[in-house]
Amino acid sequence: VTKMAVVRVRLREELHRIQRQTRTTAIFVTHDQEEALSLADRIAVMSKGQIEQLDQAGNIYASPQTLFVADFIGVMNLLPGTQSGATLSVGDQALDAPPDQTYSGPVTVAVRPEDLALVSSASDHLSVWKGEVEQIMDLGHYRKGLVNVPGVGLIKVYLSKSVAFREGETLALYPVRYLVYRDGQSPVEVKRQVAEGALTFNA
Repeated sequence: VTKMAVVRVRLREELHRIQRQTRTTAIFVTHDQEEALSLADRIAVMSKGQIEQLDQAGNIYASPQTLFVADFIGVMNLLPGTQSGATLSVGDQALDAPPDQTYSGPVTVAVRPEDLALVSSASDHLSVWKGEVEQIMDLGHYRKGLVNVPGVGLIKVYLSKSVAFREGETLALYPVRYLVYRDGQSPVEVKRQVAEGALTFNA
């Protein structure tokens, strides 16, 4: 970590404090998404001169309204899939379809790394994705893993440091929340109950 990076973080914190104290309305232009999320009450994400989404920071992160915003803000797994009524598949893996089960056609499933819970590798649940850990990166208070799921590819997942995993081991992942994008429309959110015995990112 360079001294300039530390100064940049402290300056950002000071700007945030001054803005709140003076109650000053300001426009801050940045390509740094961390700066945008930490400083702004509202964010406008732009692409090719057009506003893709204008919303509060939390909504931008949790519910990106376009695939561009989903890919640009934060870390996201964007997975091509197919929905046929009540059936939703991503490669060789199955998922619960959105409540509106009349759609049939191609979809893109967006899953945040923190929305993948760890379950027992012995689980035979259809929606459990099993894959080999190809890489683990220690990021301080958490770890980021790259898991190769057959038929899907590399999946990014955040791992709690309370549980030890090594490269080459098998992980069983259970998506507890994801967005389904269809026909260029706003995404449909799917939330599922965390499986019994599962470990979430905050565990």
